[in-house]
Amino acid sequence: MLRHALVTKPSISALAAAALVLISCSLARVAGQSLVDNLPAVAAVLTLLVFLIPGVVAGVIAPRSFLWDGLILGMLAAAFVTLQSVQFRLPNWSSSVLYEAIGVWACVSVPSCIVGALGGRFVSWRR
Repeated sequence: MLRHALVTKPSISALAAAALVLISCSLARVAGQSLVDNLPAVAAVLTLLVFLIPGVVAGVIAPRSFLWDGLILGMLAAAFVTLQSVQFRLPNWSSSVLYEAIGVWACVSVPSCIVGALGGRFVSWRR
């Protein structure tokens, strides 16, 4: 399974659909931040769902390329969430803090998107 997943090309349509879901989930999560300020466990679960749900979408659309789609989607998610935290203003691209923030978010988003895509693959193959 892993060997086949490594040689399969990523699906652009799956990534595009998952990116749209990622953007809407992330914006909804930010809009609901005030509701979960005093509930850190709920906030953590909602943050994890922001990365899992788009992964599932990518896995359902393109089950054969779940690994690459999850990896690419996770990196896009890390960059999007980092830029969202500075309200999409022009960040200081020469700052190492920006790249560290993207790296920290990638440690959460990449595995979450891959697991979500694997779950989406399982769902699509069970239908």
